Amino acid sequence: MAAGSSAPELFTSLMGVFAVKNDVGVGTIVGSAVFNLCCIIGGTALFTPGVLKIDWKPITRDTFFYGISIAAMIYVLQDGSVTTIEAASLVAFYFVYVLFMAFNAGIMEWMDSCTGGAAQKLDGNTEYDGKDGEEEDEEEGVISAAVSAPMSVLFKVSIPDCTEPETKHLYIVTFTSSVLWIGILSYFMVAWASKLGCMLNIHPAVMGCTLLAAGTSVPDAIGSLLVAKQGQGDMAVSNAIGSNVFDILLGLGLPWMLNGLIYGVSLKVDAENLVPLSFILVGTLAGVYFSALCNGFTLSKPLGLFFFSLYFIFVAYNLAHEFGLISF
Repeated sequence: MAAGSSAPELFTSLMGVFAVKNDVGVGTIVGSAVFNLCCIIGGTALFTPGVLKIDWKPITRDTFFYGISIAAMIYVLQDGSVTTIEAASLVAFYFVYVLFMAFNAGIMEWMDSCTGGAAQKLDGNTEYDGKDGEEEDEEEGVISAAVSAPMSVLFKVSIPDCTEPETKHLYIVTFTSSVLWIGILSYFMVAWASKLGCMLNIHPAVMGCTLLAAGTSVPDAIGSLLVAKQGQGDMAVSNAIGSNVFDILLGLGLPWMLNGLIYGVSLKVDAENLVPLSFILVGTLAGVYFSALCNGFTLSKPLGLFFFSLYFIFVAYNLAHEFGLISF
């Protein structure tokens, strides 16, 4: 789920390396990471009825791997140059993460046995299990329907609906067409955002960590909210954090590795803001995990508001730094 919903970030990074050739991909990955942690988990807490109880084991597992991913990214970027071996190491570590997930059930049971059993449930009746009330269908507005009509027609024609019995065998075509459309749309999104940044004299990395980050994280947000409404808080949180692991290790590592294999040279990356970047990523990760820990691993609405505030602080810092209002 995390890998599928993170496809836009991967294609944005590919466009940044091979098409527009700037640091918009790095900015998008960083901004998307903060958006996923703060806004997606915060939105899950805010827009889900009741209180979501999450198991401490999956969030601890994903936090551990995400922390290692951040450390690996910082190590690779510290000299402002990414070699093919360094990029390949990031990709290899992602497959180590996938291998770990293959044995996840047994590892979770082992963690339970080490801590004396499963986590305790909430007292009272405030826990949300996805069965409280019925989901209401929302009618699409006239304006939004008119705006989306041309793209909807293109998608309808070019992407077979493999949920229908007669076209079920075309699932490979559906998947391939969807990936191609993500690549095409990501190209135009990155190109237009870069041009807008040039017009407003804003660094590509800042455009990436604000505008593009929120845009590319929409699939992650939708996926987490849908499963959260079904009472699956663990999956919603794991999707948000697991997407960040994918974004850093594969979303950055794969384009960088392909650059080295194709052009045979190291990729130059702007490492000027590496120190504040490190503090931002580690700080948001620690803030989200320890606030959830202090809240008894429950997602409540006050906690959701706190997570949202962290993201707005992050955006305000980036804009203030870019426009010279602060020097650090």
